[in-house]
Amino acid sequence: MRSFEKLTANPEVYHTMNGPSEFHVIGVLKNWNITARLGEIRLPTLVTSADLTRRRRHRRTVHRGIAGSEWVLFENSGT
Repeated sequence: MRSFEKLTANPEVYHTMNGPSEFHVIGVLKNWNITARLGEIRLPTLVTSADLTRRRRHRRTVHRGIAGSEWVLFENSGT
């Protein structure tokens, strides 16, 4: 709740970066993509995802891009 209160009190950065909500991204993050740099991550990495087809595809890309990462899919979740 404190995070939402702070966001409501000072929305400038969130709105600049993201837009009005995570469902309507129009900010500078709209076209941000760091996929090509995932290989630079050299730390143990745990990639998690819910059982949603679209998000699963994105997490698979992240998992494949980070050498030695572990991917855990939470079956029957995200609905």
